[in-house]
Amino acid sequence: MPDRSRLDSVVATVSGNPPPGADWMELIAAANASLVTATMAARLREKGLIASLPADAQDFLRDVLERAEERSAMMMAQLAEAVEQLNRAGVTPLLIKGAAILGAPGPQRSAGRILADLDLVVAPRALPAALAALQAIGYARDEQAGHAPSATAVFRPEDAGSIDLHEQFHTLRLQFDFDRLRSGGTLVKLGQGEAWLPSPTMQLAVLVAHDQLRDRDYWRGHIDIRHLFDAANLIESGDGIDWDLLDSLFPAGASKSALRTYCRTIHVLLGAPVPAELRRGWRAGLQYRRRMLQARWPAVMLPATVLSVLLDPPIPPFELVAKIAHELRHSEPRDLLFRIRRRVRTFLTSARAGKL
Repeated sequence: MPDRSRLDSVVATVSGNPPPGADWMELIAAANASLVTATMAARLREKGLIASLPADAQDFLRDVLERAEERSAMMMAQLAEAVEQLNRAGVTPLLIKGAAILGAPGPQRSAGRILADLDLVVAPRALPAALAALQAIGYARDEQAGHAPSATAVFRPEDAGSIDLHEQFHTLRLQFDFDRLRSGGTLVKLGQGEAWLPSPTMQLAVLVAHDQLRDRDYWRGHIDIRHLFDAANLIESGDGIDWDLLDSLFPAGASKSALRTYCRTIHVLLGAPVPAELRRGWRAGLQYRRRMLQARWPAVMLPATVLSVLLDPPIPPFELVAKIAHELRHSEPRDLLFRIRRRVRTFLTSARAGKL
């Protein structure tokens, strides 16, 4: 895991401003760990800087970028085919996360962006028809996928990635249903089909909620550099962000602190123009400093995570007690202890791929 100086170097280089005298093999290794190598290569190419790098770095980055663009084209074709098929079944899906970046019109924000899957949201009543439509063109349920709650994963062996069909976007303390995600969105053309693209504000809300709450980054102190750049692109898009609306989407407590921590991080690391009121607060300041300290000394994660959970419990204590009491009435104590151990591990184990 990179230390703070390597974190700064990766962020600067993905921004198109590599530090003078950079050790490119070390920098590429750090970018690989953060899953931003192709994005970094795309930005360096955009600024005409690849030709100035050492020969081995040039060759590697050009190869990575070529492969990333091939994969992106495959994912785009897969997305367009899926949307067309869903439209034939009377379903107009909504794009979130990487699918929203891939499907956005105008200049490609997806250059170099590696996608593992395509996340589509459909109204709950439309889910059976959507699933049947995709199965009709060869998709099968992926029963082994560790997909998100309220999502059904489907795949075809020949495709570059799988598709996650969501009924809503759900995290700890927060959920956005289809209508909420679609509010303020626009219809975009994909092949011969149409899909809903959420507003930049709702896309940013999903990114923040996904990383900070679903992936527990708020408590675990991790940073997903890929998503930080995705968020910065949304903030700098022509439509801009409705900051008052974004703030209102996150309820008081840990969710609001998680939003402010994210806003503070993206403002300090990337210079994103975030209003001061959305990056203030002692919790946001403490969590940002904790992230920078943890980037230098990863061993800080365990005690800092325990402290974060005690300070801002993911589930309010009274709700936790009620939940445990309910589960004790409906399950064996041994099963309950197993689930508790599994949930504790999600907080205390090492970062997922791509997170620092």
